Amino acid sequence: MSIEKNYAIAAIVLGGIESVIGVIVLIASFVLTGEANLKLFLTPYWAGLTILISGILGLVSGYKKNRNCMIAFMVLNVFCFIVEIVSVVMLGFFSIQNSILFNIQGDYTIYHYTNNLTFAQRESRKLLLKERDRLNNADKDQLFRTNKQGGGVAIFTKYDIIAYEVSVSPLYKEVEQIWCSIVLHKTKILVGCIYRPPNRTDLINNAINELIKTAKKAVMNGKYSNVIIV
Repeated sequence: MSIEKNYAIAAIVLGGIESVIGVIVLIASFVLTGEANLKLFLTPYWAGLTILISGILGLVSGYKKNRNCMIAFMVLNVFCFIVEIVSVVMLGFFSIQNSILFNIQGDYTIYHYTNNLTFAQRESRKLLLKERDRLNNADKDQLFRTNKQGGGVAIFTKYDIIAYEVSVSPLYKEVEQIWCSIVLHKTKILVGCIYRPPNRTDLINNAINELIKTAKKAVMNGKYSNVIIV
């Protein structure tokens, strides 16, 4: 068996393995994006894509027995290795940055409610059931809410977390809203709950959009580390 044929078989086998791994990584990345509410760039998406491309190139070079394709296949494998290293470092960095927020989200839950079906229309049934559990234990939590007909909007936080009510803007009084700041060490998270009427007017829609922009600007200006709006 010639050396070229051995290389071709090796390229086909390795290319097939890399293609399968690349597809698995891509599928896992999209699943993480949907299930864990992660941004796509925070998943191994790029590593999976480069591995898949490298695998396809390996299959083509092995099947065609093309020397140039074989060289490109080997070069791309080196590139894939570098991309994977960079991806791991970046994922580790973002994991550290987001772990604080994740831990906070594990310690408090944000809920807004009304006495009609509006909440059920906006949120999933699973979240609604969680809200009922939270309302049953509301005496153990801090409560921030607006005094509106139907219960208004509300934010519950764990009693042992530093949290206080804040105002995002003196404008947009027509929007039913409640805001609080949650503090953990040097991290300040702005949390907002905005009521969105089912049949809201363009005026209310515009006011809500401007209010959200104002909240995000507070993060960009460094006043808060992040913002969560429901």
